[in-house]
Amino acid sequence: MPKYTFKIFKKSFSLFWFAASLAACNVIGERDISCDHVKLLTPPDSAAVVSGVINFKWEEVPDALEYELQIVTPNFIEPLSYVSDTVLDKSSFSKAINPGTVTWRVRALNAGSKTGWSMRTLFVDTTAGLEGVQVDLISPQDGFISADQTLEFSWSAVDGAEYYTWQLLYNQSGKIGEVYLSEQPQSNELSMQIPDGTWFWRVQGEVFGGTPSDFDIHSLIVDTGSPNAATPTYPDGDVVNSPVSFEWSSGTDALTAVTERVKIYSDVEGANLVYSSGEIVSPGSVDLSSLDPGLYYWSVLTTDEAGNAIESELFGLELE
Repeated sequence: MPKYTFKIFKKSFSLFWFAASLAACNVIGERDISCDHVKLLTPPDSAAVVSGVINFKWEEVPDALEYELQIVTPNFIEPLSYVSDTVLDKSSFSKAINPGTVTWRVRALNAGSKTGWSMRTLFVDTTAGLEGVQVDLISPQDGFISADQTLEFSWSAVDGAEYYTWQLLYNQSGKIGEVYLSEQPQSNELSMQIPDGTWFWRVQGEVFGGTPSDFDIHSLIVDTGSPNAATPTYPDGDVVNSPVSFEWSSGTDALTAVTERVKIYSDVEGANLVYSSGEIVSPGSVDLSSLDPGLYYWSVLTTDEAGNAIESELFGLELE
């Protein structure tokens, strides 16, 4: 046989084998799942857990009808006992496990195919836990006030923690109220959308089936709304001399305290600011001796602790 004929045959055979391999994962009428993989979720691989009921979870595989779960001690190479060997129509299973080394594996099934096994090991004992361990909250700091609802939470990592419980709780006049939000991240940081309000947030370290750590807790206020504007009352078109005693009804905010400043403009549109006081309360005396006599307009700027601000309407005065 000529050499070029052999090369053509070899190349044709390789293409046929590649096409056949692809076809093996796409059976007509029902998708072949043999090329898929079951992603195990919990417990993590090599986790140390307390003896008792252990929750096994994995992600669902598209087009899978059932899942075969096997649990043995200590491993599948030299198994001493089968703790469980079952077929399930869901992606979770709970079982009481005695102390020792345990290996578990899962594969997905449908009518015509099955995936390979996904396998993990865990260590079950009676002493695992985080009792007496304290989580240190890092950010936001205790008493933090935010004008943004998107917040980044972080805390110190706890040795031995397999995941964390983060909770947002109502702050009821300084007392801890009911849980509003709860998450269980595996890392020591979390980004969350927090509604406006007065809150507590707390975190504890967790081990699967074991005693959690103690909670650490911080207070938090989220305030994205502007305060109510102040209402100027005097002077209202009056002729005055410096220092001027300004009077107004203060603005308010539903969540935080407010501070106020008097602002003086040379135009009725409030475009040309000529003076701004420091923080002041009504009635407040303001020295305007640096300004020339003439017609001016004044307002009160009200700012809450989150930094949200609102300015009152302008009132006139004539400075002699």
